[in-house]
Amino acid sequence: MQFYSEKIVQLPGSAFLGEFSKSQNHIIGSEEQRQQALEKIGIGSGNFVLGNFNRAFKLDPSAFEAWMEIFAKVDDAVMLMFEWKDEPATIGNIRRAAGHLKHRIHFAKLPPVEQRFASKGLAHLFLDTPLYNAHGTATEVLSAGVPVVTYAGA
Repeated sequence: MQFYSEKIVQLPGSAFLGEFSKSQNHIIGSEEQRQQALEKIGIGSGNFVLGNFNRAFKLDPSAFEAWMEIFAKVDDAVMLMFEWKDEPATIGNIRRAAGHLKHRIHFAKLPPVEQRFASKGLAHLFLDTPLYNAHGTATEVLSAGVPVVTYAGA
């Protein structure tokens, strides 16, 4: 307590808070705008886009298995992830593990920082990686109007 005068406030059950007012003008407005943006990165119209914009190393086997169960039940679902430059081996592992569903996992080039917020609004549903949790990414996704799905850990 000697280095600061603020009092710690504990908020059980609360979410990570962020300030995104500068990014609000970058939110994808309509489904038509979303489809146009998706087509620019190679995802056709009519797909239900499941997103995960965390770094690929945060994806643990149990979460990946849960995602594959969702893919098996939703024929038009595709996964949208960012392609981080330093993770080519992880991306290859994800594609191999997806097996016959690998064509439904789309890695988009990592957009410039000023466009990342809008890119997170491209998904219809965000799938969390429970081992690490999305934390700030989930806050940005929620602020972009995209619901988040996660599951309780051990």
